[in-house]
Amino acid sequence: MPLYAWGCGWDGRLGLADAETRGSPTPLNLDILGEQVTSAAVSCGWAHTAALTSSGVVLCWGLGESGQLGLGEEEQNEHGTPQPVKALSDHTITAVACGFGHTLARSDSGIVWSWGKGEHGQLGIGEAGVAASPTQIDGFDAPVTSFSCNRYHCVAVTQTGVYAWGRGEYGQLGIGSREGERQPVRLTAMDGMDTISTCCGWGHTAALTGDGSVYTWGFGGKGQLGHGDMARHTLPHRVDALTGVTHLACGYYHNLAASNEAIFSWGRGERGQLGHANTIGLLLPTRIGTLDGVGCSQLGCGDYTSAILSTDGRFWIWGRGTEGQITGQMTDANVPQLQADLSQGSMHSFSCGWGHCMAICDNVAPTAQPESVESDAGEAPQEEAGSGSEGEPVNDILSRVGCQYGNFLRFPELEGQRVLNVEEIVQGMLSKLDQFGAVCDTLQFDSARTQELLPRLMHNTARLQQSFEAIDHLVALVDRLSDTQAQLHSAVEATEV
Repeated sequence: MPLYAWGCGWDGRLGLADAETRGSPTPLNLDILGEQVTSAAVSCGWAHTAALTSSGVVLCWGLGESGQLGLGEEEQNEHGTPQPVKALSDHTITAVACGFGHTLARSDSGIVWSWGKGEHGQLGIGEAGVAASPTQIDGFDAPVTSFSCNRYHCVAVTQTGVYAWGRGEYGQLGIGSREGERQPVRLTAMDGMDTISTCCGWGHTAALTGDGSVYTWGFGGKGQLGHGDMARHTLPHRVDALTGVTHLACGYYHNLAASNEAIFSWGRGERGQLGHANTIGLLLPTRIGTLDGVGCSQLGCGDYTSAILSTDGRFWIWGRGTEGQITGQMTDANVPQLQADLSQGSMHSFSCGWGHCMAICDNVAPTAQPESVESDAGEAPQEEAGSGSEGEPVNDILSRVGCQYGNFLRFPELEGQRVLNVEEIVQGMLSKLDQFGAVCDTLQFDSARTQELLPRLMHNTARLQQSFEAIDHLVALVDRLSDTQAQLHSAVEATEV
């Protein structure tokens, strides 16, 4: 089936040969090695994407600086169009999954390979660092039947048990400790549970068992474990509020679950991703009333986006939409939005990432581009980006930068203010520690969220790198930046016309 992309286009993650944002589904050219192929599976990571063709060829594109495209040592760079992972050409691949900066693939015989960024052991190959080509993961007692990954940890299900590896400081590995693991470790607490599938959030994990039960573990500070509190668990705990679950999905700090009777959501809700017509977080799974009666074929979550494909081929999406993830608009939505262009009954599957989405479907009805797409196209700031005597709106600049970092850099109080020197304001925000602290303060980031942004925003700053490695240092750093709101406003005023 054809593959369609929409949303943020930075780093070439849409596979459309540019960095532009698309507000409506756009077909990819999958003319690989002179042969037009169809896609059988797709997975969206943070700034890269992987797909599987009908003949079992793995394709990757987008950001590749950490080897997450699997193209080898000499190809660790950005690719705006799908590239075949030739190292796996002798194997029949049946599944792919993308994390923050790494990728997994599974063959028809249950063998799993990983590649990309592995500083926290998320590659599962026994060592930290970067692997630019697929490397087989050992340590499973039986063929792997399913797997999942998110930021820095992975989980796999075999015919006999559940295994996890990667970063573990929040207990997200489910092994009873907060230690990380560089190779797969068995979750003995899930033995005998008949685990069907798993999904990973930023620092938590969820599992679905054959009797329709859901188990969660890891970071619970946003209620995402669904136990009615914000406690952290290092071992799997059953979510008592859910029974008869058939589908499960994790976002950064929220989850979706579907039963034969209803669709449920819980966890963090500030972008409307829970779908209850507000931005309030929930500690327990709560029925999404507007989806009553909708049969579920697939659930999916991006960072702060939620989506469902129904059994009759209709597709809804909601939550964060400021990069065009909700087709036809460039704003968030706190209730499910039916996507008419993607509800023609021909969608096979979809994936939501960090600002972008992909779908495999036979055809897509045309949808008019929202007027704001052109001004929020996600293009990287250029050296002489300022143009015109009126200057450029401050929030337009921040939104372009925010496309790469989750569109977090937007200030309602600055609406209508303009600057002429785009480069100065952008570089000032990305290079000055004080101004980055103001962004965190203004948007009420917790220390964990700030830690996630640091590697990409300030990767050349030694002080921030140390903060990223030690969360306690980061908390102390954020505390010392309490006065930076005023400094940010001063920086903006200095650039006004």
